[in-house]
Amino acid sequence: MTNTDPAAAIARDPHAPPEWLATLAHDEDSYVRHLVARNPATPPEALATLAHDEWWGMRCGAAANPRTPPGALAKLAGDEDRTVRLLVARNPSTPPEALATLAGDEDDDDDD
Repeated sequence: MTNTDPAAAIARDPHAPPEWLATLAHDEDSYVRHLVARNPATPPEALATLAHDEWWGMRCGAAANPRTPPGALAKLAGDEDRTVRLLVARNPSTPPEALATLAGDEDDDDDD
């Protein structure tokens, strides 16, 4: 893939029509889907789908996006990947119950 890929250009564009982004959320190229997950114009339904991706990088994109639905963020709060959980904690759309779960998250790097 190159920087001239039209799908990637649309997926990256914050002014892209939401219906196009919803379609690109199912693109075969994981790079395009990742750009969709990070795009602030992506519809919540598409973000909910991307939040279930096997690749942690895709889940990071969804976890960081303020348009990700609260239910998807609550599920991501229990993600096995620590970076995903950190991004959920920073997301202003994360529901209070998920933040409470994250507040009890153990810090693997803490030696205290």
